[in-house]
Amino acid sequence: MKRLFVLFAVIGICAFAYSQDVKVNINNQDATAKDDCPYRINGICATEDIGGVDVDVPHNCYCIRLANYNNFTVTVLFVYNQGRGVQYDVSYDRIASVVIKANETKDYYYYEGYKPVIKGMIVRKLAQ
Repeated sequence: MKRLFVLFAVIGICAFAYSQDVKVNINNQDATAKDDCPYRINGICATEDIGGVDVDVPHNCYCIRLANYNNFTVTVLFVYNQGRGVQYDVSYDRIASVVIKANETKDYYYYEGYKPVIKGMIVRKLAQ
């Protein structure tokens, strides 16, 4: 009888401990973990994007042309797709990172013969 009572007591304590709901209240507002990021590239959120870089895919070369219009050096992280006409197939996505100096234009050369489609780009200021 004592064993049965101890067993139920242990089960009751475990059930009570696991059923606790922890709620954080900061300045009378509930603190919940939100992800307000529209998209990420390699874990970097698009909200860190500062802009100022123009992207172009010229017809005469196998390159992606990036032009920095900022007055400082930036890092450009972009996703492009080279999927033989299958532009939305994720298996053909490529991720690239390029450092561009202030007011500079740089070509990023790709190796396959299909014209790429730029799917997303994040520009961040490079720390000096």
